[in-house]
Amino acid sequence: MKRALVLLAIAMLAGCASAPASSNDAPPLQVTLLQSGTAAPDVYYFRGPVNIQYDLAVKNPTNDQYTLRRLDIQSIGQGAYRIRTGAQPMNQKIAPNGTTSVHLSTWGRSTGGFMSSGEPVSVRVIAQFAGPNGKTFQKVFTETLSQFGQ
Repeated sequence: MKRALVLLAIAMLAGCASAPASSNDAPPLQVTLLQSGTAAPDVYYFRGPVNIQYDLAVKNPTNDQYTLRRLDIQSIGQGAYRIRTGAQPMNQKIAPNGTTSVHLSTWGRSTGGFMSSGEPVSVRVIAQFAGPNGKTFQKVFTETLSQFGQ
């Protein structure tokens, strides 16, 4: 049993050593996610697949250009729908001294029911970037997205 725990600890440390730089070492990019689209308010009444659209905005106050390399969006807890995109590769250039917007579309799964159809959805976003020197870093954040006014 002790041997298994030691091997698990070593594996976890090895995984941390190869991970991208944490948000503490990262440049001051500001990343936000908003739900967009013109879905009818009753689209989440029935359980099943639903198309969900987002707008990802990256504000770059620096003089360097960055590249969005990977994006992972996952719902957290209960809400009108659930989503898990997995880490999707991207190659979106983030211009210096400005804001770059990216329109995203993916499939989610409505939880169904009149009561849950208007519940806000909380999502965790992991955005991985590459800097001008090739060094990678990631921004991890959560957003709570209202389902009213859709």
